[in-house]
Amino acid sequence: MAARNESRNGESLKVLTANRLGDGAVVFLTNDNGWSRSLHRARLAEAGDTRALLDAAGRKAVAACQVVGPYLIDVEARDGEVVPTRLRERIRAFGPTVRPGPAGRAA
Repeated sequence: MAARNESRNGESLKVLTANRLGDGAVVFLTNDNGWSRSLHRARLAEAGDTRALLDAAGRKAVAACQVVGPYLIDVEARDGEVVPTRLRERIRAFGPTVRPGPAGRAA
């Protein structure tokens, strides 16, 4: 699916995120109802019915003890990549906003 900022009905695009139960890693629901650490493999939800399916998949994964705390986040397309709209979710998806070491430089 091509990355876009909004669905056909003007609502923002969403993906389902959670934490994997085994190791706490941030994961995203994929098109095959699996979980990936890569946001770029995440299934995009456009309409309310698709979002309801993602929510149901999240509840099922919780019941199966695969993930905890699933919820939908807003995403948008930036330079052909899917990016969360909120800073908190960008940090969860891509890591810290600064690199370790003196003055933000890599050690």
